[in-house]
Amino acid sequence: MKLKFLSLFLIVVCSLAAFATPNSSQTQSVDATHLVAWLIGGVPSSRLVRLVQERGATGLLTEEQVRQLESAGAEANLIRTLTAAKAPGSTASAAPTPLALLVAAGEARAQHYHAAELRLREALHSDPQNAALHFALGAMLRQQDQWDDAFDEVTESARLMPDFPENHSAFAYIFYRPSPNLWPATPVTPTPITTWASP
Repeated sequence: MKLKFLSLFLIVVCSLAAFATPNSSQTQSVDATHLVAWLIGGVPSSRLVRLVQERGATGLLTEEQVRQLESAGAEANLIRTLTAAKAPGSTASAAPTPLALLVAAGEARAQHYHAAELRLREALHSDPQNAALHFALGAMLRQQDQWDDAFDEVTESARLMPDFPENHSAFAYIFYRPSPNLWPATPVTPTPITTWASP
């Protein structure tokens, strides 16, 4: 059974490498939509701080976006990093965060995963090429034990942003989650090993 999962995992990784976009070697800068989606997906603020430091931020966050990030679960260290970060080559404000995504963040924090899923699907409808939205949707599906759909969303996220390591962590969680089918329902008593004496 594990060999089947391992084979499938290797096929997925190879497929992702083959279908990676030509500019995938260039890392994308981070915007407020990415950050909110990754917070929904369970990425810790400390990791998001490193991503902002490595990739830079797209546009300068408004005070309203800072409040939105705080309500989505951003910790103080992430907010400090964002307010201190300079947008690469621009003094323009960051694009507004989609309302559906903000509602999804509230639903996810309240552990209303199905409602968050619906809002994320709505946000994806208007931005289907956003890897962070696919990642967040995969996390909400995983919370509802919809493993196949979660796998599909994480696969799409990895295709769109192959240099985001959390995609691969999500794959590992999906493939190696505890499954009641792998363990016997009744305890197995070990059979003693007997040696055969030669005549």
